[in-house]
Amino acid sequence: MDDYTDTSDDEIFHHENKSNSNEKNPFPSECTNEADGIESFHRCFTERYHSCPIFFYGSLSKACEIAFNSLDITKHRPVLVYIHHEKSALSNMFCKQIFCSEVLTEFLMENYIVWPWDITLRSNEIRLSAIWKELFGCPLLADFSADKYPMLFGITRRLPGRKLWSLEIEYQFTSLMKSDKLIRTQEIVALDTFVSELITFKEQCDQIEQTLMFNINKENNNIRNESFSACLQQRYQNCPTFFMGFLQDACKLIHNPILNKECRPVLIYLHNDENFHSEMINPISIIDYLLEDFIVYPFDITSESNEEINCPSIYGVIRTFEERNHISTKYEYQVKLLINSATLNLDKTFLKQLFDFKEKFHENEKILSYDFLKDIRLPFNIIPQISKYFTLNELITLFSTEIIPLLNEFQVKVHLSDSSHELLNMIYQRLRPGLIISIMFNTKCVESEAYMRFWTIFQNVQSLSFINPSNSLDLSYFSLWFPNWTNLSFRFDENVTCDFFNNILHDFPRSLRRLAISTSVPIDLSVVLTIPNTTIKYFQFDLNRLESNSSDETMKSYISDLLSMSRKFISNFRNIQSIYFIINEFLIEELLDIESWESLANVCVKLKKIILKNISH
Repeated sequence: MDDYTDTSDDEIFHHENKSNSNEKNPFPSECTNEADGIESFHRCFTERYHSCPIFFYGSLSKACEIAFNSLDITKHRPVLVYIHHEKSALSNMFCKQIFCSEVLTEFLMENYIVWPWDITLRSNEIRLSAIWKELFGCPLLADFSADKYPMLFGITRRLPGRKLWSLEIEYQFTSLMKSDKLIRTQEIVALDTFVSELITFKEQCDQIEQTLMFNINKENNNIRNESFSACLQQRYQNCPTFFMGFLQDACKLIHNPILNKECRPVLIYLHNDENFHSEMINPISIIDYLLEDFIVYPFDITSESNEEINCPSIYGVIRTFEERNHISTKYEYQVKLLINSATLNLDKTFLKQLFDFKEKFHENEKILSYDFLKDIRLPFNIIPQISKYFTLNELITLFSTEIIPLLNEFQVKVHLSDSSHELLNMIYQRLRPGLIISIMFNTKCVESEAYMRFWTIFQNVQSLSFINPSNSLDLSYFSLWFPNWTNLSFRFDENVTCDFFNNILHDFPRSLRRLAISTSVPIDLSVVLTIPNTTIKYFQFDLNRLESNSSDETMKSYISDLLSMSRKFISNFRNIQSIYFIINEFLIEELLDIESWESLANVCVKLKKIILKNISH
């Protein structure tokens, strides 16, 4: 990207005003046809910049409709509104350097629908205000001064429950890039920074679409079950009480130790109106038994042409048995076919099948219900105290997965020391995601896209640890997934070069306050930042695992160099307040050089505390 820092503000204003005075406006006067105006806008930009984003030719409301009307949710895209003013000194510069660049054009084509408008003329300004008020129920701006442009707005659909001017308003808008960020030439928005902001907004849009789709599916599912229940009630004057909701929600009611209610298995009833056997499951005696002992989930497959399923079919659902120390069970539930049209003969046969399954269910629950509280004779409210000293992985190993509902009940904050795919699948939708405040990653977990869907739900994570991270580790992604993280830790058991720390420190998230490093191998800390870090206030360096008692002179020399480098490394953090070294007895002498610490304190003027903790082997 070109370097524009040598151009003064006056030169920019002079150049832009001169350039714009010789060119016609992108929009015709009093543009009432939006498609014609945008076609003129595209033609003008193509001539002026030789390239521009692909614009949507039509009304803004139509652009929003097309952006979100696909049945495939992965094809939903936000709308990007670009508002242009010819008399703005920054418009031409922004368009030439960023908006019409090849990189941004390709990115927008894949991820956004772009709708432009020009408000240079008063008539088009009035027209945009009318469009905006019709779509959002509010005016765009009270002040259309040229110095406020260019402007960009992102449009997404509105989540239900948001307080807006009208309940019928379907869309909402967000200001993405304001002109005041472009005023100083030294702070011209870099292309990658702008793209990063667009990526973040696209991710927010995707989350909104997923939430909306979930609500629609849930609503449709409830309507379907209610309709099916009403139909059977009218046809047979009675029918079982069906569960209204998703099947996975029904399964969650199988066992809830917090509610202390008797466990009930789930029955899945598959119905086909074209099979006369369906009438046989509706005697009153069976219905009464179902009401008391089962959770019944219905599914009508009359419209499905599947000859392999004999209807009516009834499946029983129970929790999967797992060994106490085996935490990688793939499926939480198991399904058993109880009866279908081929085996359904008499009411008693059906009732016996249900009774036998209920007995098996209770036997299975007894095995699963390992009550560790009674076993170790601890009071019920001791759970929060115990959990402080164990990671989530250790708690599950010690007490089985039965600990998870109790963690939810007491809102116990937990640390995830194994972020394997198997464990994440197991706790997904069982443990409240807000309870996880710390995660440890290995290289495989970080680099695999299969894990991406999990991280966005853990919004309360404050601490991240990485074991032997690769040189390609990009911390910026973690700032998107974990907006509240403040603590960063590295554990090295493999050699690390200076390049790793150089890349990490130059891309340090501003939210971080604490940095910890633990190593058992040589690492290169010879990093000097051109712009010192001002966010890190606490630094911990654990050298206890380092084999420093060796008689090898090379190793001794390395350790001496490492300790010297560590002080220079710390000097990169100008607002550091506390330093904590964990060492063994062989390193004490090397760290008692008072002059070196005084030199560091002269650079890091806010340094208040230096702690050396000696751990003898």
